[in-house]
Amino acid sequence: MTIDPALSGVVVGPITGASTFLLLTAGRLPRALPQPLGRAMTLRWLTLGTTSALEEVFWRGAVLGGLRLLVGPGLALAASSAGFAIWHWPCLRWRCAVHLVTGAAFGAAFLVGGLFSAAIAHALYNLLVDWAVHAERARVRGP
Repeated sequence: MTIDPALSGVVVGPITGASTFLLLTAGRLPRALPQPLGRAMTLRWLTLGTTSALEEVFWRGAVLGGLRLLVGPGLALAASSAGFAIWHWPCLRWRCAVHLVTGAAFGAAFLVGGLFSAAIAHALYNLLVDWAVHAERARVRGP
């Protein structure tokens, strides 16, 4: 059985994004929807999705894609993942180390399913992180 490459990209992205989130949170999904769900949250999530896609165009499309031609996929994946993590240093400091994992995951999605797959993986991961952060803040604030 052969899988259509376009379909594999559509499947690989969500699986990669969700499984990376679950791996990094030890399998914990948020138990509540972020509040308030409305126009502001929709705009926030659209912005996160757009930013994710733009990062993927650069880090996977340009950097990983270009390096893959020069040094092969393994070294290109390692170098682009390290660059992705270092690029997040200014806002995250040492917490940017998590981006070694996410960069490798999104890079693998790119190598298997293409740029669309990597962008979907990154966007879904970021949305799940945002959901978890908002759910935890609501839990701490209480009713």
